[in-house]
Amino acid sequence: MTFGTFLTLWLICGGVAAVIGQKKNFNVAHSFLLGAVLGPFGVFIVAVQRANLPTPPPGMRALRCPKCNAVQNIPEGQPTFECWQCKQVSNVTKPDGPEDAREWLNRNKK
Repeated sequence: MTFGTFLTLWLICGGVAAVIGQKKNFNVAHSFLLGAVLGPFGVFIVAVQRANLPTPPPGMRALRCPKCNAVQNIPEGQPTFECWQCKQVSNVTKPDGPEDAREWLNRNKK
């Protein structure tokens, strides 16, 4: 394999990683660099990462439903929300950190 073929393959991997990253709301330049530097391994890393939440409109906040994983846009400061997909009412308690397993179990007991 010549250097030109090797370089072309790695740039193609960068492009594929950038497209995947764009669809998952990642920084396109970072995804491209990851794919270009690591090749197929970089494409794999970008492909298996969990997608980022889309940017919400001003005054809103993007959240995922804990039951069905659907993305919601809710007003800032709203303490609860009803999922548009599964209709479960959920509390908005800790927006930026992981939820404690005990709190999750107590909230979802039924």
